[in-house]
Amino acid sequence: LLSPQDLQDMKFPMVVSIPQLKSRDLISDSDDNQVKFQRLASALSLQPLNNRHLIITSAMENEGKTTVTLGLAKALVDLGFRVLVVDGDFIRAELTQNLGFTQELNIKNEVISIAPNLDLLPTTPRSGQIVKMVSQGRFQQALVDAESHTKYDYVLVDTAPVSATTATALMTAQIKNVLFVVKPGMSFSNSVRDSLQQLMEHQAQILGLVVNGVENSAKPYNQRLYEKVQHS
Repeated sequence: LLSPQDLQDMKFPMVVSIPQLKSRDLISDSDDNQVKFQRLASALSLQPLNNRHLIITSAMENEGKTTVTLGLAKALVDLGFRVLVVDGDFIRAELTQNLGFTQELNIKNEVISIAPNLDLLPTTPRSGQIVKMVSQGRFQQALVDAESHTKYDYVLVDTAPVSATTATALMTAQIKNVLFVVKPGMSFSNSVRDSLQQLMEHQAQILGLVVNGVENSAKPYNQRLYEKVQHS
C-alpha cells in the first residue's frame, strides 16, 4: 500500500492534502465542506494551465477523484470562476450519477446547469468502443460543442482510473494537465507508479498530487472560538 515515504519520493509542482469526505456531501453548499478545497483551488489558480483544461484521475477506483473534481469545481466557483465539470468516466459515470442525472439528458451532449457558474457535461456507463471513441476524436468534439455556447474559466474532466482503460491516457492528447489523486492506505504504490508512467508516456503534464483521506484532527475555527469564549 502507498505509504508516506512513497509520497515523499514523488516530486510534483503541487501537493495538496484533503481530509476524508464523500462526494455526496459536496452536493450541498456547506461552507465547512468548501473550505477543505480552498487551498487546492487557490494553488491551481496560480498555475499556468493550457486553456485551463484539467484531467482529474487516479490509478484505481475508490481513491476519491470524483469527490476531488466536484469539491475543486465548487471552490473555483467561490473564487469567481465559471466552471464546467465533464464526466469522462465512460465506464461508471460516477459524477453524473452522484449529481442525480441520467444519460437521457446527454443524448445530444447537452450541458446541464447544476449551480450558478457551475455546469455539467454528463455521460453514461458504456461497454466497449470507449478507446475508439476517444482516439477518433468524438470525446474532443463533445468538449468543443459544450464550450461553443459558454465561455468557461476552467474545464475539469473526471476520468476513469488509469488502470481501468487506455482511454484516460489517450485523453491527454487533448488535455495535457493532470491532477492525480491518491489515498494512503488504499492506493497500491505499484499501481500509482505504473499509472503515472503511462500518463507521462503519453506526454501528460502531472500538475499536482492530491492526497485524499488525510486525518484532520484540528477542530473547525468556529468551534475553537466558541470553546475559547466559554472558558474565558
